[in-house]
Formats: sequence, structure tokens, C-alpha cells
Amino acid sequence: MHQQTFVSVAAWFFLLVAILHLMRAGFGWGVVVGPWQVPFWFSWAAAVAGTYLAYAGFTSRR
Repeated sequence: MHQQTFVSVAAWFFLLVAILHLMRAGFGWGVVVGPWQVPFWFSWAAAVAGTYLAYAGFTSRR
């Protein structure tokens, strides 16, 4: 796999993850991992991080 292809796939993956985290926070979907209920602030932070990583990936492809 070429580096440009890898970066493109990774950027799309991070964008998808960011969108899913935004949907979780927006719709109020609960997530429980074992005995721990994941707080909504985690999804907001993950959405920001995922969006940044997707942006960085898309802009570095050029």
C-alpha cells in the first residue's frame, strides 16, 4: 500500500469515528464498557480529536 493511500484511508476512518462520536453525543446514546458508563464529554473530546486527525490527514495528502 502506498503512503498516500494509507493516509487517505486513515483520514476517512478518523472522520467516520468523529461523526459517530458526534452522533452519540447528539442523540444521547449510552455506552457501557463492563461496569463503567462512558461519559458524554469523552465523545465530545474524541470528536474534536478525530476531526483534527482527519483534517491533518486530508491536508497532508497533497
